[in-house]
Amino acid sequence: MRIETLKHAIDYINQLTPNDAKSENQSELYKKLTQCEKIFQLNNNIHYLCKTRVHITSYFVRTNELQKALEIGLETKKMAFENQLEEEELKCYSVLFGVYATKGDLVTFEELLSEYREKLKVKNDIEKLGVSYMISGAQYYNLKKYDKAFEDNKVTIHYLEQTGKTDLLIYAYNNCGYHLINYDLKLANLYLIKALKLINKEKKLPDKQHKLKYIEGVVYNNLGEMYLKKSELKKSETHLDFAVKTFKELNSFNELYLSKIILSELYLTTHKYNTAKKLLNEVIDFSEENKVYPNLLTAYKLTYQLYEKTNNYKQAFNFVLKYNEVNEYLYNKETTNTINNLQVANELDKFKRERDAAQKIASIKHDFLANMSHEIRAPINSILGICYLLQQDNLSQKQFDYINRLNHSGVNLLAIINDILDITKIEANKFDLVVSEFNLNDVILDIYNQLYPKAHDKNIELNIVLNESNNIMIKGDKTRLSQVLINIIYNAIKFTDHGNVTIKYNVKKSSFDNFVSVEFIIEDTGIGIPASKIKTIFNKYEQANGKIKILYGGSGLGLSIAKKISELMNGTIKVKSKINEGSVFTIKIPFEKTDQQQIIKKVIQQDNKMLNNCLIYIADDNHENLLVISDLLLVFNKSIKIKTALNGLELIELVNKKNPDIIILDLDMPKLNGIETLRILRKKYDPNLKIIGNTAGLVSVQKNELIEMGFDDFIYKPFTGSMLLDVIINTKRAY
Repeated sequence: MRIETLKHAIDYINQLTPNDAKSENQSELYKKLTQCEKIFQLNNNIHYLCKTRVHITSYFVRTNELQKALEIGLETKKMAFENQLEEEELKCYSVLFGVYATKGDLVTFEELLSEYREKLKVKNDIEKLGVSYMISGAQYYNLKKYDKAFEDNKVTIHYLEQTGKTDLLIYAYNNCGYHLINYDLKLANLYLIKALKLINKEKKLPDKQHKLKYIEGVVYNNLGEMYLKKSELKKSETHLDFAVKTFKELNSFNELYLSKIILSELYLTTHKYNTAKKLLNEVIDFSEENKVYPNLLTAYKLTYQLYEKTNNYKQAFNFVLKYNEVNEYLYNKETTNTINNLQVANELDKFKRERDAAQKIASIKHDFLANMSHEIRAPINSILGICYLLQQDNLSQKQFDYINRLNHSGVNLLAIINDILDITKIEANKFDLVVSEFNLNDVILDIYNQLYPKAHDKNIELNIVLNESNNIMIKGDKTRLSQVLINIIYNAIKFTDHGNVTIKYNVKKSSFDNFVSVEFIIEDTGIGIPASKIKTIFNKYEQANGKIKILYGGSGLGLSIAKKISELMNGTIKVKSKINEGSVFTIKIPFEKTDQQQIIKKVIQQDNKMLNNCLIYIADDNHENLLVISDLLLVFNKSIKIKTALNGLELIELVNKKNPDIIILDLDMPKLNGIETLRILRKKYDPNLKIIGNTAGLVSVQKNELIEMGFDDFIYKPFTGSMLLDVIINTKRAY
């Protein structure tokens, strides 16, 4: 319908309520409002012009075009004041509250609210005064200022109790109770019960029963949520069931599925996973079909928690990805101004949700990979162990080459897995630094000795520039420092086909007492890095181009891990490079300098005779690992006696019969895992039992923490024969 006359325009504005305006097609609404505005301007009808512009301001609030809403709202407020149109002026205030709250201008919001209340006090409009405090109470609640929200809600109730308007008072009691759920459960209970009692009293009036049904459902829903917080689960279920039934009868679908979300959370708490899953599937189906993204976001979150609780990490991870996808979609919608009336508190909550979602994804990914780690590392341990055993036999040159290639592939696969696990530990904030004292020159020499064979195989020189003045003791994480340098140096060797790789380092004084800044410089004469890729080479999975990946392989994680570890150690990495001329990586990391004298390394020859007739128990749920470890031990010394167990209970039975010299105990076993078994052995049996822990899984605790738990030593799978021998003999020597 086109609005062409003054009568048409007046009739349209008179019959238009705020709720009608919200439900009407918004583009059609704006078209009609602008038609009315022009007619009232032409006829100089200020009263209806102000009324129309209030609706236009509200339209711009809903479409999140806040600057336009602010300009028109302030202009209309001024016009209404100058023409003594009090009712329209007060309506302008109400709309402008939403603008300033959404913009985050809380100072102006509160100033405007105070000004509005002064006008209401002059008019002695108790009802609107009460509603004004309801508005500010909701705002404080959104900002999580629960104490202020409660104070304003109490003022709301004080005013509305004077009006005798029971409908508004029920809403006030309900709002107050709902806002208190996260602040004071006892008070929340008090106000929600007040709302319910008033509803039951008013329901006796014939004309009120149907009218109050909706708010009754809302109160029951809030009571259900409150009882869930109080862990009164039976009461929670009863009230939520009532809310679901009520909203179903009223066809209030949004509220219905909100109640189902809370009910599914209850079932998660009570471990009724199938019932929770059924409800969540209903919410997801409805929310996906109707694009109710906030409900969908919560349903996805609860679903991945459900799968996480039932150890289905693959499905959990899938729903974390869905959660993140919806979260991202909402973020993009908000940035293009298509979400309406977004409170500033919700904006802040959005960023918090994004941060929490990212952390949750990292944590779920970490746990998923921890689970997969055991499944991957265990067979690699077997492959590398069998390679070691075969290398001890008399093989033909061809057979020896095959075994070496197999071993090399296993080691490369392990390196890729370790990179992936390290990056997920960093992202999940489960990557800890372990500080100890160490000699700087010793670390560099160890790295040189470790990587020299790789450079030698490529016919390039690996040079190290040692400086006696750098021969100092420092405090830091020796293992992680080595990991950073090895990743950078290994990368330099990999991408250098002729010439050399040179390692230099300098110790410089820091501005902080007892600290030094160590600068490591790794230079190579390799293929270089294009200028366009310099800024991205530290990104995950990033390599210069597809050809590089084909020619050189790798996970694309080494540099990313090196950078992240350096940053965890408060350090930096910079790179300069020219194509076909080489690259220079500079790593700067601060360390605390110690006064301790240099520790002289003592190389102790491991004597296999120490293991003569040694009784060793091996507990591992993987038959293949039991066989490989047993065979490795017998290669070291054929007189070793071995007994095996598939879980902690079987191991305890063996210890019951006789104490061994050494126990090799896997962490990941059914019935009784390694940690539980360790505690029982230390508590009920000989406290001097020598127990070496091992795992193929990804554990978030460090080796020193595992030793503090009671292990004498710890070794991670996969391990080489020599690594196992070192650990066993060092443990045996500790007798």
